[in-house]
Amino acid sequence: LHEDDYAALKALYQSTDGANWYSNYGWNKWNFNRSIPPNTSIANSWRGVTISNNRVNQLLLKYNNLTGEIPKELGNLSNLQVLNLGNNQLTGEIPSELGNLSKLDYLYLYNNQLTGEIPNELGNLSNLQRLYLDNNKLTGEIPEQLGNLSNLQRLDLEDNKLTGEIPQSIHDL
Repeated sequence: LHEDDYAALKALYQSTDGANWYSNYGWNKWNFNRSIPPNTSIANSWRGVTISNNRVNQLLLKYNNLTGEIPKELGNLSNLQVLNLGNNQLTGEIPSELGNLSKLDYLYLYNNQLTGEIPNELGNLSNLQRLYLDNNKLTGEIPEQLGNLSNLQRLDLEDNKLTGEIPQSIHDL
C-alpha cells in the first residue's frame, strides 16, 4: 500500500474511533503503530476499502458509527474516486484538503453533524458527479466555486444552516 494512503487510512481509523465502528473488520487486526504500510492484499480486505494498483480508490464506510472529525490526511488519497462517510456521527469541519482529490467522482458526507462552512476548495473537484452534504449543521453561504463542478449531476445541501442566495454559477451548471 502506498505510504500516503496508509497515513490517510491510519488517521481515519484513529480520529474516528475505529475500535468502536459497527464493522471494523480487518482494520481492527492491524497494528497502526507500525510505520510500514501493510501489503495491498491486507488493506484491500479491510471493510469499506477498495484498492487498485496499490492506491485506495474507494472508501465506503457509511452507517458505521464513525465519531470524531474527518482527518485532513484523506486529501492525500490521490486515486480516490468514491468517498462515502454518510450516516455516521462525524463532527467538526469538512477539511479543505478534500479539494485535492482530483479523481473523486462521488462525495457523500450526508447525515452527520458537520459544522462550519463548505470549503471553497471542493470547487476544484472537476470530476465530481455527486455531492451530498445534506443533514449536517453547515453554515455560511454556498461557495461560488461549486459552480466549477461541470460534471456535477446531483447536489444535495438540504437540512443545514446555510444562508444567502444560491450562487449564479450553480444556476448555470
